[in-house]
Amino acid sequence: MKTRTRDTEDKEKNADRLSNLPDCVILRILSFYATTKDALQTCILSKRWTNIWKRLPYLELASSQFNTVNGFALTNKFLSHVLSHRDSSTSLHHIIIHQTSLVLLEWLVELANTQSLSVNSTTLEVLSLVPDLLKTEPPSLCNLKSLKVKMLPCSSIPDGIVNFLCRKSSSAKVDIIDV
Repeated sequence: MKTRTRDTEDKEKNADRLSNLPDCVILRILSFYATTKDALQTCILSKRWTNIWKRLPYLELASSQFNTVNGFALTNKFLSHVLSHRDSSTSLHHIIIHQTSLVLLEWLVELANTQSLSVNSTTLEVLSLVPDLLKTEPPSLCNLKSLKVKMLPCSSIPDGIVNFLCRKSSSAKVDIIDV
């Protein structure tokens, strides 16, 4: 009978089984169980993980992830970094933005190829504060297939804002979800 040494047991206990998974499984895990900030931080785990985050098809971002007075500015800078460093061969299918800052209009330009967008009603209220927003030509969201709006307590959807977002995607399905 073969006995295992303590060294062998320690190596097996400390083995990196996660890195042995195929990229598609890792991307699925990161997309649904980690925020974008957490997913990006995985690039330090090993050389194999350095660029995996760049292929995430789903992003979730919130200013609350940045515990500073300048949280909104950092969120905008972080999102710009993520979008500009993404692997352009991978489509961005879904992005969730938990942000209450006027930089949202700038973000919409970055989301031109997004197929699914989830926002909360407060985000739409803040977006509607952009002067003469409804009179401007919206950023091209021509690939938008789904817009989900989560209705938060004590908030409403400003008139015309949903139509503004869907103006170039007439077939987009709009879901209003009460939270």
